[in-house]
Amino acid sequence: MDIGWVLRSLDRSAKLRVVSDEDLAKNVRNKVLDLAENDPGFRYAKDAGPILGLPKVITVSPAGILHELGRATVFLTDSPFAQAARNWAHLRYCATLSSESFLTLSPYGFDVVHHHKQVQSEQLGIGLAITVAKAALARRYRGWEFSAIDADVALNVGFIEGVGSVGQAAGTKKRPDYFLVGRRIHGRSGAFKTVILECKGTHETKAFVLEQLARASLQVRTVEIGGKIPTGYMVGSYLSGSEIVSYALDPPGTDDMWQGDRKEMDRLLAEDPGDKFWRPSIPTIEQPGQSETQGDQPASPEPAEPEPSSAEDWIPGAPPLYQIPEDSRGWFFRILARTAAATALAFAGNTADAAHLGTPRQRSEEDLNRQMLLDVEPHWRGNTTTTLRLNNELAFEGTSSRLLLPDGAELEVFRGVESHVYKYLAEGKVGPYIRASNRLWRRRSRPAADSNQVVSLAADGTALIIRRASRM
Repeated sequence: MDIGWVLRSLDRSAKLRVVSDEDLAKNVRNKVLDLAENDPGFRYAKDAGPILGLPKVITVSPAGILHELGRATVFLTDSPFAQAARNWAHLRYCATLSSESFLTLSPYGFDVVHHHKQVQSEQLGIGLAITVAKAALARRYRGWEFSAIDADVALNVGFIEGVGSVGQAAGTKKRPDYFLVGRRIHGRSGAFKTVILECKGTHETKAFVLEQLARASLQVRTVEIGGKIPTGYMVGSYLSGSEIVSYALDPPGTDDMWQGDRKEMDRLLAEDPGDKFWRPSIPTIEQPGQSETQGDQPASPEPAEPEPSSAEDWIPGAPPLYQIPEDSRGWFFRILARTAAATALAFAGNTADAAHLGTPRQRSEEDLNRQMLLDVEPHWRGNTTTTLRLNNELAFEGTSSRLLLPDGAELEVFRGVESHVYKYLAEGKVGPYIRASNRLWRRRSRPAADSNQVVSLAADGTALIIRRASRM
């Protein structure tokens, strides 16, 4: 069986068309108004405009998109099948994208039944959205690199009682998908930014993307840090066999997260931040103006005990608000940075050491009443890492899975972290890890071309390697 075409397609650069203009923004605003007629909660949606400076075509690779997807969807808990599940994105979609010129779905990716298309569009929409958002941020902030952190993982360590407990309709979810945590890769001091990202994808019609982005404009509104709404990108991708197109908008906000010297950063990141016990709040009819809290506005009050209000005061369908007070900005910075480090370790297959970077709630060691659980199944306890060397130049610590091919060969998927960077992660030294990954990224060099393997390297030190291997 010749799988060379799969590896070539994964490795080949392709053009991805991106639409981000005032016409798109206007159409999404109109769709928000339409939705608000039946769901008053859309009164709370953020206004979104085009992403300034984003080119109409960006260069991508299918391997890079799958790398972003796999990195962003790593499970932070362990189970007997967790390592196999982490390869879902890579094995399931390795023959899905075609890169002849413009990025498209391959015939294998396009010819699937409806319910599989829905899963596929959601999953690939994540990888595409992160890729587009990073391209936009690279032009907006020269010398910065961003990593995606699952928003649920980050917010759940601060807020108890999930969506639905404060007047929200059961089964709904109106909060963003990811935080993009940015670090400055030059200079001696530490500086970080955070950007919210909502990812959408569809096989339906390009018109349906407008509705998806309208809903996204509500989801990116639901987080406040120090009384300010973070910058929030919204990316919806239309997938077809003729061309994949991503539609992107930029709801305004603030993105400065934290800055300080190296010693201060190392001290903060070495400390276990612990969990918070806030509750999300619901905006009331008397306070709709708070939805516009941007720029240099006064910080929101401590949200742990929101003022009680009658259900009649709530805006029907309004999303819960996750308000992180100004004096907890440093705490949230630690949560994001340590979760990013833990996710990189889990991506490499080392959930045992990743556990030390999580909070008790992330490790499922504490219930919502702050009572330790005695019979909980162990979490984050595995370590399947081995060393893989490429061309005697680069070494990675990670884990691999193999799929038997009909001709007796095997397709190997390896997920790992560059060895020098990995050492700091395994020791729980988040500050030194960040600096080491910065140095690695500055002196990065692409491995020599090899028709039997595809290598994708990321700024956080992680690598995805897909290759044809001899049977063991």
